[in-house]
Amino acid sequence: MHGDRVEWTVRLYVGRSGGPQVDVSVPFRELLQVMPVTLPVVPELRPWIVLPGGIALYAQAEPAVLLTSTHGQWLIPVHDGDLVTDLIRRRQALWLQGNL
Repeated sequence: MHGDRVEWTVRLYVGRSGGPQVDVSVPFRELLQVMPVTLPVVPELRPWIVLPGGIALYAQAEPAVLLTSTHGQWLIPVHDGDLVTDLIRRRQALWLQGNL
């Protein structure tokens, strides 16, 4: 996270600099809601994001964070949805107070 936004990168190859990736940035001034969710087990594949070149990545049954902004929603699979949600909320509160 930078001082005034939350950012994340989705890569096809973890830990490698090559390969397709998507970079997303949501300024705190546009962030409306952050909430932890748990993705349920479903029999069909659930597309999560499409990388350049049309490569689809699929979400598994796992914790995630749902970010809602003035420009849309993003579902981000994470290991600990509560922890990530708390971190984003705290950073946004500090930014709103002018402490970042």
